[in-house]
Amino acid sequence: MAATMPGKSWEYMMFVTKVESSGIINPVGLALAKWKGWRGANDDSGRDAGLALLLSIFWEESLFNNIPQTGAGSAVGFGQVEPAEMYKFDAANVNSPDPSLREAVKSAETHNYLVYHLPKRTKVGSQTRLAAPLGDITAATVSAATLRHVYESKSRNIQTALDAYAGVGFKGQTPKHLATDKDRRAIIEDWLACAKDLFEKGLVVDKPAADPVLDALNKSRPFSDIRAAVKPILFPGQ
Repeated sequence: MAATMPGKSWEYMMFVTKVESSGIINPVGLALAKWKGWRGANDDSGRDAGLALLLSIFWEESLFNNIPQTGAGSAVGFGQVEPAEMYKFDAANVNSPDPSLREAVKSAETHNYLVYHLPKRTKVGSQTRLAAPLGDITAATVSAATLRHVYESKSRNIQTALDAYAGVGFKGQTPKHLATDKDRRAIIEDWLACAKDLFEKGLVVDKPAADPVLDALNKSRPFSDIRAAVKPILFPGQ
């Protein structure tokens, strides 16, 4: 069943996103801020723009729930990453006896976005499934690594990296709201609108004022009708 309410607080999501993901996503954030001309309230370099982007994606994809995709899909985690893509940054492949797997992680090894202790993956029919659930920190990190990988492999072009993460050009079976590339690019624009507010208003911190964050998140995935119920989950005590 799809998530209908937030699974974690804002402060907790800041924690799990910063632990391992911040270093991985940093180059993407720097390039994003430069591309868009964003100026952060707390960070002129653009470093926090990457975290803002991840949080925007996590909200749109799962409402901050570390869950498997509903329906027939196989994506997992806060950012709904496909297990079939994880071999590209799985640290276990650095010393794999399979030369193709060693080659697959060369970029991640070179650019420091390897992810350690990932569960094994198995084929189930046409899909790749994880043998065990991802912990929350790892669930955040695989999204950062996936976005970093498409950034590095798409000539460090932010737009093409975002297109790749969002599945622009995908030809398989998709939900109705993702039926066209136009639909997927509209979601990307929503991510960016949210990330811009989070970054430029200095909200990528552990304990920001609640209402500006809620306003920003509403741009990534609207929730005005349940805002009163969402606020105490994201910001207990505010």
